[in-house]
Amino acid sequence: MCMVCRMSPCHPRCPNAPDPPAAFHCHDCGEPIYPGDEYARVDGVEYCEGCIDNYPLCVLIPLLGGEWKTVQEGESIKCAGCDEELPVGTEYGIVDGSILCEECIDEIPYCDLVTRMNWDWNTASEEDIYDGYDG
Repeated sequence: MCMVCRMSPCHPRCPNAPDPPAAFHCHDCGEPIYPGDEYARVDGVEYCEGCIDNYPLCVLIPLLGGEWKTVQEGESIKCAGCDEELPVGTEYGIVDGSILCEECIDEIPYCDLVTRMNWDWNTASEEDIYDGYDG
């Protein structure tokens, strides 16, 4: 019997209770994704919300299957979001076939950006915890 919560096994809120089982582990940082945590599933692997939020756009957009480019001399590129002409040297992303400047991409919540690029944004649940049964 636990000396803190006086239960056996410990109450989940007891400081002596073991960590709950993880549903997944983040492909990038390796941290557990617990039931109730939001995560992205991209190309069959899970990424925690923190990693997705912290990726620079030049990494995130290609990870999601888009393109990240820079306006070159002689190109005339217009953002589909704000309808502004992008000056030479400006970086932009191609998201779901649309050209978007960094400012317009930043306005899209990452959960919407992930799903817009045809990947999954989910909340882990108890059912996601692997129980050893494959049938």
